[in-house]
This record gives sequence, C-alpha cells and structure tokens, in this order.
Amino acid sequence: MRIILKKKKRLYVLENSVPIVIAENAEEEVRNELQRHVDDNEHVACVMLASMSPKLQRQHENMDAHIMIMHIKK
Repeated sequence: MRIILKKKKRLYVLENSVPIVIAENAEEEVRNELQRHVDDNEHVACVMLASMSPKLQRQHENMDAHIMIMHIKK
C-alpha cells in the first residue's frame, strides 16, 4: 500500500511539464518545488523507460515524462 501511495504522489509529472524558466529572484520555496518536480520527473521517466521494449526506449530516451506520455497516447 505504501508503494502505491508514493507512486500517486508523482503522477502529477505526467500531467504537467517541468517548468523551463524560473526567475532569478524566485523564493527558495519556489526553487525547491521546481527541483522536486525535476527529480520526480526523472524518476517517473526512468520507470517508464524501464517498462518499455528496447525499440520504444530508444524513441523516448531523451523525453521528459510528460512529453513521453503524450507521445505514447498519440
């Protein structure tokens, strides 16, 4: 049950792309949130790639999780 809850906490990366730009004077809380999103995105992308065939892995290896899921849904 605990593993399922942890996975649900990262599902947001499939719905929202990682923000590309952040203001230089952004508050520490905003910077921490961005870093959490980047870390969660990397984790989800790795899990997704690990579950794919080698051919699909090569097609998606340079995508973030949000773009990857959009591409797969297409």
